[in-house]
Amino acid sequence: MKYRLQGKGYTKGFIPWTTRATNDYQDTHNLAFAYNLYMKPFEKQFFEDAGVIVNEDLLALSDLLQWIWRSAIRKSDAERINIYIPSIRMRTLLYQWLNNEEIKFKK
Repeated sequence: MKYRLQGKGYTKGFIPWTTRATNDYQDTHNLAFAYNLYMKPFEKQFFEDAGVIVNEDLLALSDLLQWIWRSAIRKSDAERINIYIPSIRMRTLLYQWLNNEEIKFKK
């Protein structure tokens, strides 16, 4: 995916969506989240076989929020950021969370 989005000047800013616990990107103000996250089927099946109810939307939202938190928004005096989220599902999950709306469980 990264190679499809490469362009002059901004490709040094690619970080994995799984990035956690780093301040290396706290000066980043422009973000693009290019994933529509779902669990791998074998992982989901593993948890369901153990009786764990999996809400993939909440998991995806959690990962998105963790990723956003790597940016300039994390500073003690939070700075404005711009986020581009092409996936309607991921964008809707973020809007629902921001508006304190219930995130419906889809089984």
